[in-house]
Amino acid sequence: MRISYQFTVTHDVNPRQIGLVFDLPRTWDALSWQRNAPYTVYPEDQIGRPAGTARAFGTKAEYEPVDLRQEPNWPWSQDATEGGTRDFRTTREHILWCKLADGVGQSVKILSDGNQNTRAWVEGNKVRLLVADFSNLGAAPFFGSHASKENISLKAGGTLKGVVRLLLH
Repeated sequence: MRISYQFTVTHDVNPRQIGLVFDLPRTWDALSWQRNAPYTVYPEDQIGRPAGTARAFGTKAEYEPVDLRQEPNWPWSQDATEGGTRDFRTTREHILWCKLADGVGQSVKILSDGNQNTRAWVEGNKVRLLVADFSNLGAAPFFGSHASKENISLKAGGTLKGVVRLLLH
């Protein structure tokens, strides 16, 4: 399937990401990907690794309240919010493909040429999958000064368009 979109920007804006979001059942909680990464070596559980699989949530014990004076017994990538683990919900830049699957063999696979980014997160009873043709670095305060140098504002009257190619299994 190929889905195209195009729109004209109505006012100046500095968004984090723009693209298409697909809503899938909550049971579609395994995200796999391959991407063009800027480095050749990554730790096995690093959220920026070039390829891998991430689950929305791990074992229940990892997400129970912890004593903040003690180091957690799981890696940082597995810290979770209601949206899923860091590993599941991080933006994957420059994807070649990504696949969101359930536990019984159903999946949606996004095919790309390395110019798109994806991000998944849990929201209530669904999993959302963003395929972004426009992506800035984000707005976290600790990252603000660095991100502001690379953020791209969209100007009123400008056009933004994209194409999402996907396979349904």
